Amino acid sequence: MNFFFLIMFLSSVFLCVYLFNRHTTYLRQQNRKRSQPLPPIGNLEADLSNQTNDNATKTSDGESQPPAHLENPSNWRQSVLEMRKKKQIEPALHLCKSKFPLYTAYREATFILKSTLQNEGSSQAKIQDILTQLYKTAAIAELIHMKKSASNKRIPDKVKITDITLLEKIPFDYYELGYSMLPLLTKKDTRVLVSHWGEPRKHDSPRTLYENYLTKLISSEK
Repeated sequence: MNFFFLIMFLSSVFLCVYLFNRHTTYLRQQNRKRSQPLPPIGNLEADLSNQTNDNATKTSDGESQPPAHLENPSNWRQSVLEMRKKKQIEPALHLCKSKFPLYTAYREATFILKSTLQNEGSSQAKIQDILTQLYKTAAIAELIHMKKSASNKRIPDKVKITDITLLEKIPFDYYELGYSMLPLLTKKDTRVLVSHWGEPRKHDSPRTLYENYLTKLISSEK
């Protein structure tokens, strides 16, 4: 029994000595680390500078890459929307006109013109010019695509493809053509037109009123 207690006592002594040595070694390592000099400040600044430059390069590279919709010419409507958000009215209109005679191109062009009417401080001359462009755009779109007209006649492909600018020569008469047969004009648009130009004498289809004039334009190019 005494032998057993002796073994336990010696084991406890050895364990205490072992733990004391481990603790002493740990303290020495901590003191050694604290006594080491700090790295030069210049190196730290260089590292931070390199990291900042890397981030700036990544940001610059990201900004230099054109948006996906600009790389894809078929998604021109998204490009028009981006231009409208940036108030780039003329480039947006130019892009729409380059897509005529697509009906969506005429519709997008009317959206742009309508948005410019909301600009405060526009002169009466500017407002009249915008209204004229809006009305003519809506009339030409209906003349070509006949979304609301009863006529089944189709405009010749020659005009639709190569001579679309000739339609700008047609002197659309608001008082004879009216607005009820122009689906690109909303009720709000017509109220604005009436407030500036008054009520038209009648309402008619662009194809009915201007088919002869259109025929002359086509024949003059043959």
